[in-house]
Amino acid sequence: MKKLFVSANDNDPNTMMVPPQNRLKKQQQQAFQESTEEEINNGKKQEDIEVDMKTKKQESSIPQDEMNYQTIADHEYFFDKYKPFFNSKESLIYTHCYCEENIYKLCEGLSQKEETNKELDNCYVVFISSLEERVPMWFQSDDNQLVVWDYHVIFIHKPSNNDEYNNSKSMVYDFDIRLDFPIDFPTYFFKAFMTSFLLEGPPKNLISLLEKVQFRIIPAKEYLTTFSSDRSHMLGDDGKYLSPPPIYKCICGNKNTKMNLDEFRKMDIGKKEQVYSIQGFTEFFGVNYEEMKNWITF
Repeated sequence: MKKLFVSANDNDPNTMMVPPQNRLKKQQQQAFQESTEEEINNGKKQEDIEVDMKTKKQESSIPQDEMNYQTIADHEYFFDKYKPFFNSKESLIYTHCYCEENIYKLCEGLSQKEETNKELDNCYVVFISSLEERVPMWFQSDDNQLVVWDYHVIFIHKPSNNDEYNNSKSMVYDFDIRLDFPIDFPTYFFKAFMTSFLLEGPPKNLISLLEKVQFRIIPAKEYLTTFSSDRSHMLGDDGKYLSPPPIYKCICGNKNTKMNLDEFRKMDIGKKEQVYSIQGFTEFFGVNYEEMKNWITF
């Protein structure tokens, strides 16, 4: 996969976007200040204004009680109930810009252990891209700025109703996210994708890119036996790798071919029944996309 970038400015699509947190805070502070000055001019007492300011700040925050799924504030509660497959991300095989191989190696590791191989039936590999091959995602860099990938690959565990994983939410394993590993699906989706809606506007070009994103959902065990890559997609015009390749041999899960990455990352070929819209993807893992959008109000 390769990094692309997009701007919050509709007229400047080649620069990176500033994270929204500080911008939102500044906008709220400015609004509170303007409101306070107006109330002082109207003769309102300073102590009454301070009480009103606290109320306004509470009203400007996201109304968590209106959500019909577990809120981000409760993330730690569900994370405590979930038993991760791995003790740490650092213990796993990872190569920057080879997300499809990182996830393959994760699946391979799970398949080699009896206790996790059985649970692999409840796991999925998800390729994220669009017909334009532009995927805007947040928290994919150390400074938490927006990154636009040509495609990205993640692993999602959707626990069944058994004793060990009962009542746990779907959990996402994303090697490139600067958040928990793993992280519950609602929190992951909100922070990685819905952060765009928190920007001023929000920018039409960015929202248009987001809503064109598609998701190919592949059973993990199927991925292990069907995916192959000779890494030729990472070679530049000069024949050199755009990013250093993994040190292990090329993956050849499908014995009939050395390279079929396009059948997974390109949404207009391969198994069409595995491709979901952003609405279908979120519903598959228990979140209503439209309700989440309605929830974002300030």
